[in-house]
Amino acid sequence: MNVSVRLGERSYDILSAESYRQLPRHLSRLGPSRNGWVISHPNLLRRYGAELLKTLRRAGWTVRP
Repeated sequence: MNVSVRLGERSYDILSAESYRQLPRHLSRLGPSRNGWVISHPNLLRRYGAELLKTLRRAGWTVRP
């Protein structure tokens, strides 16, 4: 699911998926860039962050928590 935040020049999309394993496929629709950040609640990042980052990096993404 995508949610568009319309702020003129500062507009952006928020993408969500049912599983972090689906994110590389969903993210590929946004364009050719493979750089990004993971923004999450600290508790969720501690629990799932390592596996999420590994999944994205295997798909060729450069990500920062």
